[in-house]
Amino acid sequence: MAPEIVSAIAAVASSIAAIVALIVVWRSPIAAAKYAENLRLRSEKQNEVRRQKLLIFSELMKARGIQINRESVAAFNLIDVIFIDSPHVKDAWAELYSGYNRLNNMHPSLVEDRLLKLLQAVADDLGLSEKIRSADFERYYYPKALHEEDRARSLQQRSLIGQMEQFHSGAEPKQLFPPRPDRDS
Repeated sequence: MAPEIVSAIAAVASSIAAIVALIVVWRSPIAAAKYAENLRLRSEKQNEVRRQKLLIFSELMKARGIQINRESVAAFNLIDVIFIDSPHVKDAWAELYSGYNRLNNMHPSLVEDRLLKLLQAVADDLGLSEKIRSADFERYYYPKALHEEDRARSLQQRSLIGQMEQFHSGAEPKQLFPPRPDRDS
């Protein structure tokens, strides 16, 4: 091969390499910025999912020893969505759910065991199982005065519901209080 041809091929290859290098140098910051943005968005999404999981966990922990409240019901209802990639949490929730639906036929201690199993599954999913012991799930503070207040409120609600049902059925509602005395006599 003639030295001129080799020299021309080398010059063309060198020019192509320079153009490729120029394109790479020009596009690298753009590609790096896109990659960094994708990493940031993925991290943000993971942080938001973790935050939502922690909120559910904290709501369930707050209500574990007391009667069901609106916040814990909302937390239960979000489990299937927030823990969509956590089959062990969803399975534990399904077991507890079936226990709640059959509460009249199922011993309350069995429902409590299922709640503790759910709490443990959520803690495992969050990576907290090393820090939270099973005794931590079982221990809660619920003073007797609050328990009695909640029980009285529940009894009052049941009584009102019973009165409303009697009223709507056409039956004579039961009087909670004796009739007022006549003032004329």
